Amino acid sequence: MHKFFEDNLEKLRARLIRLASLVEEQVDFSFRSLLEDNKNYLGIITERTSKVDKLSQKIEKQCQRLLALHQPVASDLRFLLAMLKINIELKYIHEVSLHVASVILQTDNCKEVCTTFEVSRLTNTASKIIKIALDSFVNGDLELAHHVQPSNANVRTAGRDIVVAMIKEMKINPEIIDTCTKIILGMQSIERLTEHAINIGEGVIFLHESHNIRSSETDEKEETALGNMFFFEDAE
Repeated sequence: MHKFFEDNLEKLRARLIRLASLVEEQVDFSFRSLLEDNKNYLGIITERTSKVDKLSQKIEKQCQRLLALHQPVASDLRFLLAMLKINIELKYIHEVSLHVASVILQTDNCKEVCTTFEVSRLTNTASKIIKIALDSFVNGDLELAHHVQPSNANVRTAGRDIVVAMIKEMKINPEIIDTCTKIILGMQSIERLTEHAINIGEGVIFLHESHNIRSSETDEKEETALGNMFFFEDAE
């Protein structure tokens, strides 16, 4: 019976790794869609939504079944709880990625504006953080997991710099206000992607160190840092 349980844990981990790989590709496609104003990438993300949902549901049901039938304790229980947490965060990342890619449906010159204000600085930084988080899970790398949260400060800095530049230009050139506003909202979503990556890192830490780490005391109702800054600056 124990071997059967261990085999199922390994199958569960393999499924979650497969989902992580799929979601990482979704993030890459969403950033390309935004930066290149390419609807083909948005189409790929949309087509894969069903695949992501089905795999995520399988993982969730498998976790629930193992919890119910085997009543695991100690490290096995932590493993299943961590898998549930990471599975949820991966699904959120996919959903937010779709929102980021959808920005191009609301603008006419997304690529030009993204290029002008070097939005790629933000997407590149976010991609690195998400990769660190996913690699920490796939490789069981605790040290890497501890690097996820500190790295998020780079996302906030890059985003803040871009927003400042956009606001300054919008005051001079009102014609870009609509496009910049939509892109800023997309950038807020990118910031949320990295928050979910932090949660994955926390799941890895919980799995290996047996304690929970909260990355932030921020209430869910609060705006993201980029959102707060945008409306504060706009009001001046």
